[in-house]
Amino acid sequence: MKKIRKFLEKITKSVILLSMIVYLKAYQLIKTNKN
Repeated sequence: MKKIRKFLEKITKSVILLSMIVYLKAYQLIKTNKN
């Protein structure tokens, strides 16, 4: 059970990191398109 929990925590952390990167990239794209 502990292994599964650590595995899920790793997945959650990487998903959060990925979504943050995607959000930042999209934000930069929107900013450059407006100018």
